[in-house]
Amino acid sequence: MRHVLGLLVSLGVVGVCLIPASALAQAQKAEAPEAVAPFKPVPAARQPPNPGQFLASADRNCRHFFRMEFHFIDQVCSPTPEQARAIAGDGEKALQKMILKNADDIFKARQEGNSSRTGDLEIREAIRRDLAEIVKNRLTAEQAKRFRNETQKRTADWRRAGVAAIVELIDAELFLSPTQRDEIRRSLDRNWRGDWCPSPDLLLSFPNVSIPAIPDECVEPSLTVNQRNAWKKLPKGLQSHLAVGIASASLRLDTPPEDDVLREAREASNRSKVKEDAR
Repeated sequence: MRHVLGLLVSLGVVGVCLIPASALAQAQKAEAPEAVAPFKPVPAARQPPNPGQFLASADRNCRHFFRMEFHFIDQVCSPTPEQARAIAGDGEKALQKMILKNADDIFKARQEGNSSRTGDLEIREAIRRDLAEIVKNRLTAEQAKRFRNETQKRTADWRRAGVAAIVELIDAELFLSPTQRDEIRRSLDRNWRGDWCPSPDLLLSFPNVSIPAIPDECVEPSLTVNQRNAWKKLPKGLQSHLAVGIASASLRLDTPPEDDVLREAREASNRSKVKEDAR
């Protein structure tokens, strides 16, 4: 009897050992929890640039400077009504191209997640170049000469105001002596760059706007050792976006009114676009 039981036990053990390996693997797989695949977010599809979404903002940005420059021409050159209409018409065509470019820049910057886009200084300079060419073609030689002379004077005044504004910012941080102020003022004037101060009133009116990214060699030779150490620690070129936004909004509030000749040019341009879209 014992031999029979021993034989049965032996056969049972052998039977277990003879279970196919594939069956065991399936049983173990059924008992084990299923592995969860790691979550992979689906990247959002990049949309092609669509300037139409930002045309209103670009129109405000560009038209503000366009009106300022047109009124400058009107005051300096005293154009006849016919000349004014011609300048406004040509200027509106150039302005529409600038608006489209600015809208495209804004959209691309949003798509790329940064704030890099065409700034006020670039917009203003582009509009000035366009209008200067229009003035040369639409006004008399004497009027065009007067425009060039007054433009040079305005640029010089703007430069002096920018230098003075930057010296005030440096003085507020380093407590300059009168001699140091004069030396730094002359140094900035010799090495002036327009992007240091696109708006002097912005630098003077908004304390959160930092000192522009001025090269050390324009300032350090006039400083004491302690002032140089303090100068190196000052943030430069990191303008407060809030301050810049407030300043830009306040500047837009000072936009000259749209007189009849500009309104007529804008409306004519809109009618032309409607006709083109209808074709």
